[in-house]
Amino acid sequence: MNVATSPSTRVRPLRALSIALAFAAAAGLIFGTAGFTAMEADRGLAVNVTDDERAYLGYAPLADEVRDGELTAVVEYRNRCGSDLDDIDV
Repeated sequence: MNVATSPSTRVRPLRALSIALAFAAAAGLIFGTAGFTAMEADRGLAVNVTDDERAYLGYAPLADEVRDGELTAVVEYRNRCGSDLDDIDV
């Protein structure tokens, strides 16, 4: 006698696994995966200020100006680094 098993008994464990994986994926999409979206790091910086005419970067205040009712400092930068310093925020 040859006993055949019905397809539903063989498919049940696979179907249960598929449903469990689909549920886990849906929960991961809804609640996130406990990853991070932003990072913050602190880095140290050491700056030496001297009166050296041969320094890589020079900064000299020239005057104070009033523009649009606000006092604005006018300064001069001297660059001896060998690369452009186009955007400088003080």
